[in-house]
Amino acid sequence: MDVETLPDLPGKLLKVQCVAYKQELLICGGYDVKECYSYHTVKNKYKLICSYPEEVSLWGHCVVKFVSNESANGVTLLSFGGLYDHTLVMHYESVWESEACNKWVPLSDKDDKTVLIGGNRTNYSGVRALVGGSKHHLLFITYPPANIDIFDLKSLQYIKQDWLPVNSRDSINWHCLVSTTTTTTSAVEEKNKSAMLFFWKDKGLAIEYNESKNELNFQILRVGNSLRPSSQYAYLVIDRKVLFFGGYADGFGDASTLVHMYSIEENKWSQCNHGLPISLDGSVGVLSEQGSFVHILGNNCAAKSKSNTHVKLDVRKFITKKSLWVEEEEEKISIQEMKTKLDQVNDNPYLRELQVEFV
Repeated sequence: MDVETLPDLPGKLLKVQCVAYKQELLICGGYDVKECYSYHTVKNKYKLICSYPEEVSLWGHCVVKFVSNESANGVTLLSFGGLYDHTLVMHYESVWESEACNKWVPLSDKDDKTVLIGGNRTNYSGVRALVGGSKHHLLFITYPPANIDIFDLKSLQYIKQDWLPVNSRDSINWHCLVSTTTTTTSAVEEKNKSAMLFFWKDKGLAIEYNESKNELNFQILRVGNSLRPSSQYAYLVIDRKVLFFGGYADGFGDASTLVHMYSIEENKWSQCNHGLPISLDGSVGVLSEQGSFVHILGNNCAAKSKSNTHVKLDVRKFITKKSLWVEEEEEKISIQEMKTKLDQVNDNPYLRELQVEFV
């Protein structure tokens, strides 16, 4: 596994948020760090964009890109959540091409009233979100203790709030949430459906939202054995595969160097037989817009690795090189699937009433 070390991040960035835009990676703050930077993937340099407002404190926030608002002149970003709630937007124009004044401002409605996503919740840290819907107008949000909300980015209203069918004794955060909606689906009945995957420790869900019926459906998925204790991993989806880098295992007291892969089409887990050169915990994984490289930024594992870590690898070569991957044994999978089903039904009264399909 060829991992290339890039110039250090400009500062100590933990739990960083980052999105790809053209030839740039937009790094939008981290734990107790308000500065935002652009990393140019060709120039291999960083440049300051702006800072969050002085009154905003960051811990476990989330930043997403408005897909429908992307243009030749820039892209609109939404930042919200965290332990200390905020909801801000920024129309970003490249700092490499102009001297545009990029600035975070409060999200407001048509009457110029401030909109706060999440309200006054006491703990929104480790929230995850993605943009979907037939017109890229819906924000899917998953957050502690086991909630899923759907927020309409056009009307700026919640259209659905529900519970995830996971063990109610646990509180999810720093988990994985990725979109699996395909853009090639031609069937009319599929056009108003959004699909996504959720993973956290030993919990896995395939989630489908039917826009026409305003209905959520869940399928319980098995999680790979060696990934089950972990959260706070870097993750991303590419070519119908979900990749997981590192992670922190509660009770084990150490970050991981392992890399895992989940095949959506085959419903199979594999582990890379070559670990990462560094332990990773609380990092973020970002796929370049060209789709060639995955960048992994930040690190909470300060004891063994630098918190300003920035590495990249050729992701398509990585996932297609079969000699690097070892699939889980079928016998272990069968035993673990049975245990998972029993545990999730017995531990969660919600699941006893909910009709959920296991796959």
